[in-house]
Amino acid sequence: MDAQTAALAAAIISAVGIFIQIIMAVYNNNQLKKLEQKKIDADIISKSRMQWIIETRKLVSDFMNDASFLLAQITLFCEKSVQVSEYCAKLENIEISKNTNKVMDDIKQLEKLIDIVDQQQLVNVAALNELQEKMSRSRLLIKLQFSDNKENNLIVEKVESIINHIRIFILKSTWSQCFSLKDKKKLLGESVALRESEQKEIEELVEILREYYKKEWEKVKLGE
Repeated sequence: MDAQTAALAAAIISAVGIFIQIIMAVYNNNQLKKLEQKKIDADIISKSRMQWIIETRKLVSDFMNDASFLLAQITLFCEKSVQVSEYCAKLENIEISKNTNKVMDDIKQLEKLIDIVDQQQLVNVAALNELQEKMSRSRLLIKLQFSDNKENNLIVEKVESIINHIRIFILKSTWSQCFSLKDKKKLLGESVALRESEQKEIEELVEILREYYKKEWEKVKLGE
């Protein structure tokens, strides 16, 4: 091989080496870009999941608080309903005696008490209606936020169960003002039983959510 051929071969080898280096540099640069994009995508997903966890946790927390408060308001409403009937029964059973002033004072006192409880019931009814509306909105938002899968459906079904049991009882007690004292006392007992049973359901929902969000936070840490 003469000097000219050797020089040409060396030039070709050098050019090939440079070409390979360029290709490797472009490849490595593309790989770095892909890796950076994966990191960015993972970061976006993690932040989105974190925001979703914060929002849905507040949503279900508000729902459970409203449910607990609504159950307490239902029992209070039933208690006041019994109270009014008891006052009315006393009013009906007042016997007219010679001491007219004493009788009139008793009547006025009972009428005053009845009026006070009636006013309290108006406030109770307004609170009941407001809480029912809030829970209905929360129920729809929860169904929208939790997509259709086995774990999410368990949460949605528990929410539906709680709200349906409360709704059925409220419908049942709609005309309770027309009930006899005996039936009102029975309804009061049922409201206490409802409160106890639904509080257990709420506690079960808390446990379900605790495990659920624990898994979701693990996904955030892994960038999923």
